[in-house]
Amino acid sequence: MVVKGETINYLTMVSNPVNGKALFKCKCGNTKEIRIKDVRSGKTMSCGCLQRELTGKRFYKYGGSETRLCRIWRSMKTRCYSSNIKDAKNYIERGITVCEEWKNSFPQFQSWALSNGYSDDLTIDRIDNNKGYSPDNCRWATPKMQRRNQRRTIMVTLNGNTKSLIDWCEELGLKYSTIAWRIRSGWDSVDALTKPIKDMGGKSK
Repeated sequence: MVVKGETINYLTMVSNPVNGKALFKCKCGNTKEIRIKDVRSGKTMSCGCLQRELTGKRFYKYGGSETRLCRIWRSMKTRCYSSNIKDAKNYIERGITVCEEWKNSFPQFQSWALSNGYSDDLTIDRIDNNKGYSPDNCRWATPKMQRRNQRRTIMVTLNGNTKSLIDWCEELGLKYSTIAWRIRSGWDSVDALTKPIKDMGGKSK
């Protein structure tokens, strides 16, 4: 039984219990009503600040604020709010923004990143390229995944199946740059994939 004035972990009980709950003052200074049995069992150890503290310690292994993750956060905001960048037409002019939660708080972005698969070999990717940066529209992706999810990705339907041009080239053993050049030059996409490719000697491959 926890009694008024008793401290467990980060929490000190500062009121008498009512219906199994009491007011607790946290080590950080916040006051919060919490179920007494959760404090007693250790299920609740703070007002929530302990979890943020632990998340910060996990992030420290990436080196603190001047890190790749922090640079990603800054670059994300620059793309959406700086009119001086060459890609402004792809972000600002299309209304791409950063959600308020991330825009105003690197720790919030950091916490989401570490809880959703961040690693140094991945980049942030918007699932729907017509929407902005937010927890429900972002993921950590490989460069190959990023290329498949660009607005300029060429989609081709062949034999009733629709795939990205990159996927078709991989499946058919074709060089992507050659097929993409054909399409940019005005070829029908199906012809670009199916017509024989000649080598330097004029022979079909």
